[in-house]
Amino acid sequence: HLLLEPVMVELKRHEAELFEQRLPMLRGMGLECERFGGRSFLIRSVPGGEEQLVEHLPELAHLAAEDSNDWQDRLLIALACRSAMRRGRVLGMDEQRSLITTLAATSAPAVCPHGSPILLHYSRAFLIDKFDW
Repeated sequence: HLLLEPVMVELKRHEAELFEQRLPMLRGMGLECERFGGRSFLIRSVPGGEEQLVEHLPELAHLAAEDSNDWQDRLLIALACRSAMRRGRVLGMDEQRSLITTLAATSAPAVCPHGSPILLHYSRAFLIDKFDW
C-alpha cells in the first residue's frame, strides 16, 4: 500500500548499514524503503492496506535493523501485531465473514503470533452455569 506521504526514519550508523543490506528482503515483506542520505531512509509503502502501521514505522525500522539472527521473525510478528484489528472495532457482515474465513485458513487459528488466544471454547455446561439457563 503506497503511503500518501513517505515516512522518514533515522537510524544509528550500524543500523543504517544493516537496514540497507536488508532492503530487498523488506521489499519482499511489503515495505518499500530507500536511502535518503546519511543514516535516513524513506518508507514509501507498507503491506496491504495497513495505514495504522504508519505510526509504528520508526519502531519497525529499528527491528529491521537489529543485529540478530531472528530479526525477520521479530519484524513479522511486530507487523502482524501492529496491523491487527483492535478490540471494539465494529465490523460489517462482509468483514466478519472475511475475518472468519481467513482465520479458518491459518495453520494456528487459536492464537495470535505472540501466543495470546483468539478463540475460546465454552462448553454448554459452562454457559448454563454462568448464565443460569
